[in-house]
Amino acid sequence: WISFQFIPNKRAILRRPFAIITAHNPQDLILNDFLNFLRNTELEGVIKSLKYEYMTSIGELFDYSEESFIIYDISKQEAIRIGNMFDQDTIFYNSGSEISITKCESKEDILKYNFEKHFKDKLWKSIKIEN
Repeated sequence: WISFQFIPNKRAILRRPFAIITAHNPQDLILNDFLNFLRNTELEGVIKSLKYEYMTSIGELFDYSEESFIIYDISKQEAIRIGNMFDQDTIFYNSGSEISITKCESKEDILKYNFEKHFKDKLWKSIKIEN
């Protein structure tokens, strides 16, 4: 389970690059459940046609969530392109060393965190405790 709100304790979960993308609520326009379902079905078709490995997920940010897809081994540029195809404001991207929330139109990172430091700090704390 991966949430935007914490870094998993196991580094292995984040080694493989992935994006989290939805087709729900384009450009912050709130659609009904049926229209969002149709849009995500179309997004799933695009992901399958591009032959990416993926899983369905729930993208969460604070108290807000949307049905989404975790798409593995996709480049950030391709993830942004797909986000733009579905009029999304942002995508979530994990490069394998940092996570970001990126605006699709401007390609600007509005949140970026290099999580390597997180794991180095945890390792250092465990070494200090053991000594």
